[in-house]
Amino acid sequence: MYFPLIRGKQFELIALRDLSSQMADSKKISPIIEPVKEAFSVLEKTLNVLIHYNINFTIILNPIEGDLKGGKQQQVADFITKSLSQYDNFQIGIYVKNEDDFKKQHQFAFVNNFHKSKFVLIHNEQLDNLEGINDFITNYTVSYNVINFDRVSKRYDRQFTRETVVTLSDAFKQQNKNSDYSKNTDEFFSEEYLYFSDDGYAGFSDYLTVGESYSEGGFLPYAVVIHLTYLDVSQKIRIGHFVSDSNADAIDIAGKFAEALS
Repeated sequence: MYFPLIRGKQFELIALRDLSSQMADSKKISPIIEPVKEAFSVLEKTLNVLIHYNINFTIILNPIEGDLKGGKQQQVADFITKSLSQYDNFQIGIYVKNEDDFKKQHQFAFVNNFHKSKFVLIHNEQLDNLEGINDFITNYTVSYNVINFDRVSKRYDRQFTRETVVTLSDAFKQQNKNSDYSKNTDEFFSEEYLYFSDDGYAGFSDYLTVGESYSEGGFLPYAVVIHLTYLDVSQKIRIGHFVSDSNADAIDIAGKFAEALS
């Protein structure tokens, strides 16, 4: 099972809607969505499409990026309660940051009456003391432990039931400037989908061709680049970077898109 971790900006959510019928056909994709905007209208429209196709998804309760990071997760909790009360094919995601914060998340879930919900724990940091995690697992249904293997020790995942473990990695090699992608226009991206099952994991997760680094955007680029993944002859996933040619200024963005497309 593939669990792409998606920051819920407008175009990412539109992409989810556009691809919903294909995801429903494959039955192998369960998106993890991190709300990043206080206006929930686009997110709600997207979730309604996922619900229409009965697609399993996870919505993160405690965002770490965007408008809702920090002390605004009650807005997310209220949205979940209001919009998803009649749907059960989803999980609530919780970022595991540190022991004290996770204890607060446990209490927050209790206060918001999420005791009948299914959860996904996203381990972005290593916890040396798993007492709080184990207590949560005892009291709630934890469907998956998504573990960022770039942030934890090699055997951290062995502390969890094997069939719940999902590997998380950032396969996208981000450059400082869009024009820098022209220095290496084709490179290896991932082979995780080939081996996660053999390694005994329930699935794999990544940040697509966006990468873990979060940006609101809003500036005019000097260069436009389109990132496209594809299977090579050995069935491994590679990524091509298609860069515009006229990159000396920020004039004629539409023309730059045409250059990248060609």
